[in-house]
Amino acid sequence: MGLIKAVNKGKDLTVAKALKYLVNNKIENYGKVGKFKLDSLKKTIAMDISLKGENESITIDIINYKFEKVNNEVLFLFSSVNASRKWLTNLINDFLSGNKIKIPEKIAGVVKSIM
Repeated sequence: MGLIKAVNKGKDLTVAKALKYLVNNKIENYGKVGKFKLDSLKKTIAMDISLKGENESITIDIINYKFEKVNNEVLFLFSSVNASRKWLTNLINDFLSGNKIKIPEKIAGVVKSIM
């Protein structure tokens, strides 16, 4: 592995950890994120979520994400999502795809490392 790939992988791991924390805080009433993988070169995020009351976890793949800096805020956008449940894929794509999601300030600094 080259130096640039190693540095990029390290940044991805750090940002993934911060975003996993954020998602877990947002969904704590519904479940918990297990696996969370971010690839800043491919612009993808993959995660497994264990939902309360469900026997099987769900898988969510975010495709073609990006972060934008607007004034002093960091915003998260993505073009589409694939989930292990078709209804969930449709729900997320219908209501969240293309929307700008504000990243909290305490995590925004970490995210800026891959922008």
